Amino acid sequence: MKTDSIYVSNKEENNRNVMLNASDASKPREVNIGLPSTIGGTEIFEDGLPVSYYFWPHMAYTSWRGGNSYGKTGLMSLSESALLSGNVGYTVSSETKLGNDTTETHFGYTLNHFGAQKFDLNVSGKIAKGWCFCIGAFQNFDPGSNKLDYAKYQDRTQIYKGALTHRWNGGRGEISLLLKHAGNVTATDSYGPFIYAGDGSVKLIDGFDLGHDSYMPSDGLITYQDVLNGDTITRSLYDMGYTHNNEIGLLGKYRFDNGGTLRFMLKYNRVHSNIHTNSLSGLSQVTADQNYTTLDGTPYDGYVQSRYTLYYTGKVNDLLATAEYDRRMGNHTLRFGLNQWYNSTDMRTMSSNWAHTVEANPSYLLHEGQQFWGFNTGAEYYAGQENKLAAYFSGDWRLSDKLALSYGLRLEYYHIDGKSPMNASADDTGNNRVEGFSLNKEGVHLTRFNYNWLNPIATFNFHYAINRHFGLTGDYLFNRQRARLENFGGQDYANLEPVDVNLGRLGVYYKNDWINIVSALSYIRKTNYKSRSQFTANINGIDETQTAAINYDIATMGWTTDVVLTPFKGFQLHYLLTLQKPQCKNFDTSLTFSDGVARNFSFSDSKVTGVSEMLMEIDPSYTIDRWNFWLSLRYFSKQYINKPNTLFFNSRWETFGGIDYRLNEHISFSANVVNFLNQKGASGSITSADLVTDPELYKNYWMSGSFIRPFTTEFSVKIDF
Repeated sequence: MKTDSIYVSNKEENNRNVMLNASDASKPREVNIGLPSTIGGTEIFEDGLPVSYYFWPHMAYTSWRGGNSYGKTGLMSLSESALLSGNVGYTVSSETKLGNDTTETHFGYTLNHFGAQKFDLNVSGKIAKGWCFCIGAFQNFDPGSNKLDYAKYQDRTQIYKGALTHRWNGGRGEISLLLKHAGNVTATDSYGPFIYAGDGSVKLIDGFDLGHDSYMPSDGLITYQDVLNGDTITRSLYDMGYTHNNEIGLLGKYRFDNGGTLRFMLKYNRVHSNIHTNSLSGLSQVTADQNYTTLDGTPYDGYVQSRYTLYYTGKVNDLLATAEYDRRMGNHTLRFGLNQWYNSTDMRTMSSNWAHTVEANPSYLLHEGQQFWGFNTGAEYYAGQENKLAAYFSGDWRLSDKLALSYGLRLEYYHIDGKSPMNASADDTGNNRVEGFSLNKEGVHLTRFNYNWLNPIATFNFHYAINRHFGLTGDYLFNRQRARLENFGGQDYANLEPVDVNLGRLGVYYKNDWINIVSALSYIRKTNYKSRSQFTANINGIDETQTAAINYDIATMGWTTDVVLTPFKGFQLHYLLTLQKPQCKNFDTSLTFSDGVARNFSFSDSKVTGVSEMLMEIDPSYTIDRWNFWLSLRYFSKQYINKPNTLFFNSRWETFGGIDYRLNEHISFSANVVNFLNQKGASGSITSADLVTDPELYKNYWMSGSFIRPFTTEFSVKIDF
């Protein structure tokens, strides 16, 4: 029996279709690991380094889209992601396409029936002996499915890349100079109103087509106060969503006589990031005497959508370097690496409250005569640096034909320092976020912080073959993280307790010529999960909402079965089933409302909101001659809306499908469909329901939330010469 027959790579994940995202066409989907999704989503690596040092405020998808400029794109495993970056979660890994001695041109064009167009061009070739070039350009023009009057494009992205490569010593040595410029405007608003029926289902509101109608006022103008000086400014949301990035890098490798390979990656990244969120802060019904009017002063009677705009603008500088050496010695492959990653960020966050009518193409409403109010109650500011100096090593060891081990250790020296308007103690209240907060407001002062920590990370995997087809597999991951710059932006001093993640899996596998199945039990726990949660209580007949910073643990017990079937030539079926029980742990808090009564709340052992307990992925494909037919189906069971778990959304499907045809060796065509079941995928939360235990109160309740991409057809052509 060959050793390869029992060896399973612990560095990559297969069959996950990570680039098929039902919520957003501009970025990879987030692959479930039993924890709530993050704002940053799936991390993206480019040539061994993260596209952005940290997702906030430089969102990686603003300067990376994959495509023809990359020779290889894959998905790192959890253990590989932790070793290389110190993060918990799957990571998309991509390698820039470099030139060679032959001239190549690759062009792709994609069009959908909403008018989105995508162009992707890459040209490479030889300059002189040992010298090659590669240049690429990506252009995206996406108006979105729900046309916004103030934004011609909800996603307008342009990325230009260039690489100059020199090879020597018969190709054993290689070094490349990399340049990139990226510009992105994001002006999406994937929200809309609907009726929560009370049984987990939703009903559409007459006159509003969720996913197709705009739920934003036509001019898209927002007024805010600058957190630095308090100036009142009015701007278009389109202008508030522009991010640009300039980058220069070096990429090199050398293969030694002993078979070892040295790689190094270095880049400097300068970003000016602008992001806005226009979150839904409540949908309510008002009468004419409740101080809401139309813009002309007419008292308003009807449904009101409250909005909360956060405008983030940041200047980011990244200097990232990684060196890595690996060598195979018999049945043992060793890898040693060193990270030196530096980031500086100057970040401002401004907040505004406003409201509009509940209808397609709504109109602004005035509240007590104001179109925008409550400026900067959620403002943030911080300026500082983070530095990671980390050493890591890993090994893949095939001890025998039956046993293969993989292991890794990362030790990270983490430094953070900076300044922000935080209260340093309970007696320090000068930085409280009151309306009109800014750095030049009397009593506001900057608090400095400076910390150094060691973050250990360890991974272990094994595969043991009991016989030729059947065996055992298991892995363990420990990851420690500390406070980031963004945690120091609010009025309260950051929680400095470490965030520890423990993940363990143990399972069995079976494989033969036509089936490969792995079934495993897993447990993951994350401590000190940080969340800003809203709690609403009815005090003397009036709903009062408080926002509190909460820290709690999340633990998930799960069972996953992953099957790949190839029963006959050309056909493959991938099926993944996950059963899990994500729960909150140590979630206890006390809140005092306007009646002066302290109320204690405990949500320990409640199910985590927004995370399904059952997930399925079904991916069949069939190839015959020049044709390829494929489907990708994902099932999500019900998801809880509120912390007492009395309200939930029913299960939903996310569906994709396509037909690919290769005309000849140079030209191929694709026709794809997104959401062919045309499900709305409505999701969200009911702000006033987080303390409610009686679901009868929310039957036929008007609310608003997000939705997945509507039924979309796409056509693509790819030309390779």
